[in-house]
Amino acid sequence: MNSNSPPPCHPYPDEESAPGQTNNHHSYPRTLDIAFTSSTGRHMRVNEGSQDGPLLYIINIHANKPHMIFHRQVQPNGTQTLPTQSTSTATASFQHFSHAVDIRVNGRDVVLARESRLRFDRGFESPSLGGKKLVWVRSSRCKYLYLDCVDGDGVVYATYRPHVGVSTKKSGALELLGPCGVSAGAAGKDKESRLVDEIIVTALVTIRVRMKEGSATSASGAANAV
Repeated sequence: MNSNSPPPCHPYPDEESAPGQTNNHHSYPRTLDIAFTSSTGRHMRVNEGSQDGPLLYIINIHANKPHMIFHRQVQPNGTQTLPTQSTSTATASFQHFSHAVDIRVNGRDVVLARESRLRFDRGFESPSLGGKKLVWVRSSRCKYLYLDCVDGDGVVYATYRPHVGVSTKKSGALELLGPCGVSAGAAGKDKESRLVDEIIVTALVTIRVRMKEGSATSASGAANAV
């Protein structure tokens, strides 16, 4: 990839042509609604489709490690459940000096780290894909929360876009694309679910990192203007 510009968005397989796609639990593209749910910025939620859709995940953010705790919602018969009925899916702990994030998801350890010291890109080796590298990159150099998750060939697995007309720090849409289902192959929905968990967790961690960096940059600019 060119270090000075985001990678091109390559086409990804559609549902009809994707081998193994019909055996998976979800169809793709699949939209998830992401939002902060408290004025303190300490709580996030993920819903299927829209903010009124089924609740999929609740995320609690803490000052101490683990800094983010992800709870997948147990939904028998497709109904929403309360946070007290959830199960812990993942945790994320930020490393101050290395700027890496130690993630524990579905019992596996994942490190989300910068691809280089001079670039935003943050990558991880996906356990559900046998260690294949996926990288979160900016889709626009001018919009710091417009993100794409790509592999080494530039295939796009997911995108994140803030909702138009509201604060970019409040909500957005995570779009899971065809490769999320295709990559499961014959392994079916269990592997698909693990990959989706990894993408959701690393997406929200990356969003959190970008927001912290944006706040730090704004604070630095304000201090220099005094």
